[in-house]
Amino acid sequence: MTSLSNALARLNRPRLVPMWRIAFCVAITAVCTMSLLPGDALPPLPDVSDKLEHAVAYAALATLGALAWNRGRAFGGVLAAVILLGGTIEILQIWIPGRSGEWLDFVADTVGALVGAAPFAAGRSPPARA
Repeated sequence: MTSLSNALARLNRPRLVPMWRIAFCVAITAVCTMSLLPGDALPPLPDVSDKLEHAVAYAALATLGALAWNRGRAFGGVLAAVILLGGTIEILQIWIPGRSGEWLDFVADTVGALVGAAPFAAGRSPPARA
């Protein structure tokens, strides 16, 4: 096993799953809240690319989701839900004052989610054929 595999195995112990699920729900709440606030209600953020902010947030969501639901088909469902959340938020932002939905933000969300899920996907074996 590689060191990454060892680290993921330590993080993915069954007794830690409830903690990862709580962390995932907290992170979802934080991302939705920050994403759906009107533009003038946002706290000051570091002066970095908003695309980087999107990618980091969705990488974190996908990582927490993969730790919380890395069994069976749930892994793919969580990844799809995180990506769908990014698209839904971009659509909702069209109607929020001081915000705008952008395709490139959705691309950054998707790339971030895929990057966050990649280490977990790499360690999974393909499904058995019937």
